[in-house]
Amino acid sequence: MRALRILVPLVIVPGIMLLPAPAQAAANPNPARITDASWWLMEQLLALEPGTRNGGTYVDKPGYHNTRAGNASDNYSVRDAEDKGGPSDKTAAYDWTFPEAQGFAGDISPHSDEPIPARTLAVDYSNIARYSNRLLASAKNANDPRLDGWREFFGQADNDDSVEGWDFRYNRAATSGPTHLWHIHLSEDRDKVTSFDNKRALLSVLRGETVDQWRNVRTEDIPISGDWNGDGVDTVGVFRPSNSTFYLRDVNSGDATTIFKFGHGASGDIPVAGDWNEDGRDTVGVFRPGNSTWYLTDGTTSLDHEFKFGHGASGDQ
Repeated sequence: MRALRILVPLVIVPGIMLLPAPAQAAANPNPARITDASWWLMEQLLALEPGTRNGGTYVDKPGYHNTRAGNASDNYSVRDAEDKGGPSDKTAAYDWTFPEAQGFAGDISPHSDEPIPARTLAVDYSNIARYSNRLLASAKNANDPRLDGWREFFGQADNDDSVEGWDFRYNRAATSGPTHLWHIHLSEDRDKVTSFDNKRALLSVLRGETVDQWRNVRTEDIPISGDWNGDGVDTVGVFRPSNSTFYLRDVNSGDATTIFKFGHGASGDIPVAGDWNEDGRDTVGVFRPGNSTWYLTDGTTSLDHEFKFGHGASGDQ
């Protein structure tokens, strides 16, 4: 059997940085209510500004923090077409907390029913204001589509006691309660809660990138090779994470007619190739880090022959 070939995906930002591609989120605390893509986003937010906290994703109350199934049919978070798609059992909201902006004695939950106490400590709005202003600037730019898959945000953009925000869907200013002075609330279109690309677009805004810089961000195709037709010669191929598709060639040349494509896997999977059944022909597969499971196939045109098995543990490569 030919040796197993595994290549780790990268995200290329031309001229800017080199970062690991988003893997399936590890340690999702509530996969029944939070998609892996949503948990990955929360982890990215916390890494973007060290010291910030997860203020909450799924909460059993009306609105985007709850699932579509958990809301009344007339709730504003489930009425529009954008919110009728996607899984009905997943949250579509994120609270990103900035403790230095809280400025109160104790740690008051954004979802607490307790009255907000009088301010007792000095506050620092510099971090939350930086990200809030980037969201506002993107929202007001008619040529910036990065927040088109988001419903709204609330936060603190200056140094007063008023909450600033924006309704991206209806292109208008919005505001909310005073707990948003210390945490940024983000509501995502429900039909995008499984989308990593929608969350990458938001992160581009929060990082302060320009639209042109964001357009140049591309998920790097992951190279892979194998003897796809059993003729004894390895030929090339790539796995494209953005659409979970293999593009393989039967010859090592630039002839586009030799390319055949094959959908297999999911975002965050690691592609592999090997002769799984000793028929002299390599076929593809993926390893999914989130559940330590291998998904292998004996064909390159159909998933009819897919087989899967668990092997490994979190962190294995």
